[in-house]
Amino acid sequence: GRVRAGDRVVVRRADGASVRFVVDRVRTVAKTEFPTQEVYGDVKRAELRLITCGGQRSAAGYSANVIVFAHRTGAS
Repeated sequence: GRVRAGDRVVVRRADGASVRFVVDRVRTVAKTEFPTQEVYGDVKRAELRLITCGGQRSAAGYSANVIVFAHRTGAS
């Protein structure tokens, strides 16, 4: 709930290298309306998608997904 556009994300790879990303946007979508192409489709640059649960919680699970869209800004 605290991630916002402009935030930075660092991914540490198994080989010890780090890759930096900046958040472009965050969307909450109903599970029944998951934007498959937008999340898994081809892009022209290195991008990152973080997907977690959101919305109302019930015995069946959560009603929505929170999707963070970010693009690569460099490696360290």
